Amino acid sequence: MPVSPGPEASMRPAEIVKPALRMCIMLTVFGFGLRATVEDALYLVRHPRMLVISLVANVVLRCPAPRRHSQGRPGAIPRAGRTCWPCHGDGGGS
Repeated sequence: MPVSPGPEASMRPAEIVKPALRMCIMLTVFGFGLRATVEDALYLVRHPRMLVISLVANVVLRCPAPRRHSQGRPGAIPRAGRTCWPCHGDGGGS
């Protein structure tokens, strides 16, 4: 006898789109990696200045306290002086 799915079985579109988008990005990065050469992998080792610039940019763009300064509201605009697009871009802090 077939059983009809309950209300917990239905998913909202956002619950489907977010994982699908993340998977799409992961597969795109994987695809670029398949075409990478040894030269590409060693680029930052051969250009240490670019390595330092990349690491500094990563530290500057990382939000130090995403939950605290948005007062727990997903997608809230951060206080002035904070660069928090990476953690607020998807409305979260992960």
